[in-house]
Amino acid sequence: MSSFAIGRDYSKQEKKKRAEVRKKKKVHRYIFNESTKRYEPLFLRTWFLYPLSKGMESLLICPSLSFTQRYKAIDAWDEKNHPLEESFLKALGKQRITKTDLFSLYQRNQKLRWTFKKLVLQWKLKRLEMMNETDIITFEEPRQKIYVYDFQNKKQYQFEARPFLIDCVNRLLLHSDFFPEAKVPRNLLTNQDLTWNQLWSISNQFKQKGVSHWIWEAFVRTQFCLLDLFLCFETPLKYEMVDRCFHDSTQKDANWYVSEFIANHTEGGLTSFLKWGVYRLPNDAYIKEWKDLCYRFWKIAVVKGEEVAEGHPCIVSGIVRLLEDKRSILEIRKAFRKENPL
Repeated sequence: MSSFAIGRDYSKQEKKKRAEVRKKKKVHRYIFNESTKRYEPLFLRTWFLYPLSKGMESLLICPSLSFTQRYKAIDAWDEKNHPLEESFLKALGKQRITKTDLFSLYQRNQKLRWTFKKLVLQWKLKRLEMMNETDIITFEEPRQKIYVYDFQNKKQYQFEARPFLIDCVNRLLLHSDFFPEAKVPRNLLTNQDLTWNQLWSISNQFKQKGVSHWIWEAFVRTQFCLLDLFLCFETPLKYEMVDRCFHDSTQKDANWYVSEFIANHTEGGLTSFLKWGVYRLPNDAYIKEWKDLCYRFWKIAVVKGEEVAEGHPCIVSGIVRLLEDKRSILEIRKAFRKENPL
């Protein structure tokens, strides 16, 4: 037997004491939690802040149960089959107790618990160290302050509400060829992903400041789960990505999509000087029509596929109309020859 075997160096008395401690910590019974759809261990302790004994098994409720489930547990209590012990009645100063008394007791108990939670939270907040006095984006003191609390490292950060929301939205709308590649919002100062508790805190602060965006509200609605965000909001996400790509001046992918769209629907020299016009003549009316047609093409393609978009009547008729506009094509050709003489 190995000299490092568990319990080898304990005496018989110490082993008995450890066995008694394990018996006290032993699970009394299990209870089915409907919210998690599984059985959870139920220890000899409850959500009551009053003294209870082993005879109070009917009032033992798993802390993770919802308020409705706790309410039903109290309502199912029967005084005849599950009488209360005298120690519990003496603690309340009553000789007999009813369901109504238990309901009021539960409400007072929960109010007291919330008061203690608020007190502990305020105590924790006072111990946090402020890491920045100015916003990292505006380089000014934030007017609409959003606080990010890091209780583990005892630090807190402050940011301006609107720029912080814009950064969160940009990370949620990241994509590659209109395929979502969203990332969890980050702490701008440390560049670390925000935790679930921090995201909930920030969402409440955004509501108080009156700052919002539909993708952030969708993210909150899915309990900050990126997978659920893709499954529930796939179509609006793709539409938003197309809009940002073609209408946002900071996005540089639009010209590439337009040039590829032109290359797929034109041939020969026409392709070369039209692609040149996309980059060199972005404000030309004819080039803008190609961009608008490409935008409508991808609006259809991201949902129904590129094959369906190719055969869509508005796309086909638009391509035919643009190719028949010989005058505009000739003007772009002259500009191309002027800048690139033979």
